[in-house]
Amino acid sequence: MRMFHLAFFAVAACDTEEPSTLDDTGTPAAEDLAIAGTYLDAFGSDHVVTNELWTQTYPGAEPLPFHIASYDNVEQVVIAQNDEASAYSPGLWSRFDWTDGPDGHLYYCQTAFDAATEADAEATAPPDDADPASTGCGGFAWTDLTP
Repeated sequence: MRMFHLAFFAVAACDTEEPSTLDDTGTPAAEDLAIAGTYLDAFGSDHVVTNELWTQTYPGAEPLPFHIASYDNVEQVVIAQNDEASAYSPGLWSRFDWTDGPDGHLYYCQTAFDAATEADAEATAPPDDADPASTGCGGFAWTDLTP
């Protein structure tokens, strides 16, 4: 699985390398998370997704931040550490899988929410995305996200 890890490394330029896009620090710029944006789900919860953070806010509840450690736009997966102050599984690891459903909607499934390590979250089997509107996410439908 090709993952984008959010780490910064010094890169030396070499005349034989192909040109790349560099950020302000001279580090090759990573591809942005394809689903970065602001969404509302069918339960009335807000989701704000950036390259670094996925924050869910349920009506009347404190925000639940997940600190993104890596993501893969091809495999459509995010690996994140649950915030230490989270009401649910603080400090543990989550895996979010996403898919574009046959209806054109964006869906996600939190396939791991209490993995002990980042590697355990990465090793979690992906869900079945054949019919995300109805099933495939732990016996339930995936969560539909509306921009």
